[in-house]
Amino acid sequence: MVTHEVSVFLPVIGDKKFMQQQFRYFIYGMILVLFTLNGPVAALNPDDMDLSVKPGDDLFTYANGNWMERNPVPSDLSWYSSVTEVQQSVDDRVRSIIEEAAENPGNDGYEKPLVGTFYSTAIDQERANQIGMEPLRPELEKIAKAKNRDDIRNLTTYLMGFGIAPFFSFYADEDPGNSSMLIATIEQSGTSLPDREYYFRNDTESERVRDEFKGHIARMFVLNNESPEQADIDAEKVMRIETRLANASAPSHGYGKPDRRYFPCPVRRLNEVTDGIDWDGLLTSVNRTDLSVIDMYQPLYVREVGNILKEEPINDIKKFLTFKVLQFAAPYSSQAYEKENFDFNSKVLSGQEEMEPRWKRVIATMNSLMGGVIGKLYVEQYFTPEEKEHVKEIVENLKSTMRFRLANLTWMDPETRENATEKLDSMGIQIGYPDQFGNYRNLEVSNSSYLENVLNITCYYYRASLQIADTPSNPDTWYLSPHSVNAYYDTTRNKIVLPAGVLQPPFYDPSVDDAEHYGAIGSIIGHELTHGFDSPLRKFVKDGNETFLWNENDTTRYTEVTAPLVAQFDQMETLPDLYLNGTRTLPENAADLGGIVISWNAWQNTRTGNETIEISDANSSPNLNNTNSPSTFTDEQRFFLAYAQAWRGTIRDEELRNMVLIEEHPWNKYRVNAIPFNLDEFYAAFPQISPGDKLYRNDTARARVW
Repeated sequence: MVTHEVSVFLPVIGDKKFMQQQFRYFIYGMILVLFTLNGPVAALNPDDMDLSVKPGDDLFTYANGNWMERNPVPSDLSWYSSVTEVQQSVDDRVRSIIEEAAENPGNDGYEKPLVGTFYSTAIDQERANQIGMEPLRPELEKIAKAKNRDDIRNLTTYLMGFGIAPFFSFYADEDPGNSSMLIATIEQSGTSLPDREYYFRNDTESERVRDEFKGHIARMFVLNNESPEQADIDAEKVMRIETRLANASAPSHGYGKPDRRYFPCPVRRLNEVTDGIDWDGLLTSVNRTDLSVIDMYQPLYVREVGNILKEEPINDIKKFLTFKVLQFAAPYSSQAYEKENFDFNSKVLSGQEEMEPRWKRVIATMNSLMGGVIGKLYVEQYFTPEEKEHVKEIVENLKSTMRFRLANLTWMDPETRENATEKLDSMGIQIGYPDQFGNYRNLEVSNSSYLENVLNITCYYYRASLQIADTPSNPDTWYLSPHSVNAYYDTTRNKIVLPAGVLQPPFYDPSVDDAEHYGAIGSIIGHELTHGFDSPLRKFVKDGNETFLWNENDTTRYTEVTAPLVAQFDQMETLPDLYLNGTRTLPENAADLGGIVISWNAWQNTRTGNETIEISDANSSPNLNNTNSPSTFTDEQRFFLAYAQAWRGTIRDEELRNMVLIEEHPWNKYRVNAIPFNLDEFYAAFPQISPGDKLYRNDTARARVW
């Protein structure tokens, strides 16, 4: 038995934190390193481009068309992009680290024995098949034996102790009203489909997904030894309860907004929200009867949970709880459960044709549960303190340009501009890895089974999380593991986080010059900087507390200046009769626009001269002879082409549909085919783009926000 203690790591599994949940803006792997070279070097690959396409008709395909032809979505993925390429590189490195630890844990520290034991147990498919659901068999039997509503309420609390959240999650998070403190938080979590609208939309595809979901529930029950006939009946019960929960849920595209989620409720008044939940039992189970207040993301949802516990037939709730246990455990159980989980959640919902190899699935779980310790081993081999310091200097350069842009914004009142500048000046940066890694000495893993190890860790995190509620927040806490291929702007701490995982080609490439650096990764850093001051964060000031940054005049003028962006994206058809929602995607679209404007200006401030670069191996591509596209590109053109190529990707229709319905981020193609066409500098760089081209916008239709 190997046990380790955790002090500073907040794991994420299935995009849910077990210790804390934080509202953030995520970027999908687009970050950083701006290297200054003695002379310009061209990294644009003509073989990635389709130069037979006019850039004014489809910039995305012009820049990436041949790359897309060579890189269709693999059968074990639902989308593929430059982010995927970097993630695969990180996964290969992590696999090497973990397999070495499994074979030779050594005597130097606890990290290698911890990850080695977990991996060697999890990778054993035969053992997982033998164990099946046995680690949770006592819990399933408790559900089956429940006789009354008190039993049901007790079971709900009991299951949460394993990290299973049948109705809602319960954890500690930063207090939006006082970001220096942590507050116990309740968050909706009882539905299975990607968004509440999947339960109510009447289109053919949504109806198909609901039918498939009921079939999935029934098959899970059959695996748990129910007859097919009874399983179909019980699936209807689960679907009815989930639909009630969905009806009370906030939509995913509005749920994370800070100004819609802060509802602190004194513990003494919890029964006024609903008396259907055993609040005393919940607090006693985590030894926190001393808590005085709980933040509820969605009080109406919590009230509906109480109504369900009071109103639904006891046997129906038992079936719902049984399904939630099976659903939680399926990825770590037998091959039959894992396949059923994949067939619905990945194949039906996202169009993914095959499961990834088992080692990749196991590493994904380990990244979620013990990413901090894996990250420590990763950066010891793949990221240096010198790189960390250099990146910090680069981000400060982008901040300087942002400071100038803020000072000259016309839609902000002078007082707002002053407050925004103060917020920018106090904005923190976390780069590469934490200065001090967390301590994992109390994590318990053994050679027993994959599922049991997962349960031990999620149980520990659940209880450990609530122990830090009502204590000061640690500003140095990391919410992404150092090897994550991701980054974000942290709202309540007012900082940008850039992990080491993204710092490799194509994002970390010393062979390219500043035109391409600023066009690609510089624009993304600018995107994150912009997020600190845009509409969703109008309530958050420099210390991260929820106090208005904007006034009513600012809000009115912002709506006016962003109206062209809303209109542009409203008109984008992604699939037949399925259009983007310009209002929902506005925060990301405005940040994209701000990012490229800020990066362009930062680049101009560093330029020493203009160059016209001949693309390497130009003669190897027959498309380069097309008169629409020269074989040489100016610095200005390469800036925008680097932006476009950074977002290269392919996606399945099923996954694209999911993004359109629930995401605030448009798919990459629509970002590339919209944002640059709002910049006068883009038209100057590509004079062949003219009225009549499909994406051309006249001067009055261009959005000018930042």
